[in-house]
Amino acid sequence: FRRQIAEVERRNREAQQQLQQREEERQSMNETYTSIKEEVEDKRAKRDKLSKSLKKLDAKKQDIIEKHRSAREELEAEQREIQKQSKLFQLIIENF
Repeated sequence: FRRQIAEVERRNREAQQQLQQREEERQSMNETYTSIKEEVEDKRAKRDKLSKSLKKLDAKKQDIIEKHRSAREELEAEQREIQKQSKLFQLIIENF
């Protein structure tokens, strides 16, 4: 239950960060430039910033995939253990 609450809080923080980034991007689109060189430099900086953000998001995606895989494996192991116990109980019941 606590893990679910922490996950919801983390998602809310990420959503807030994304909103802030989109607002910054929207504002930067409305900027005017005094020279082409200035515009190129600014757009290059923005591209680099977005590239870093993309890499971070890819890393987060991989983390989520790994956590999901790990959780699934844990559940499968738990299911196998429950099935073993169920078979054992069935044998005990059948033999008494």
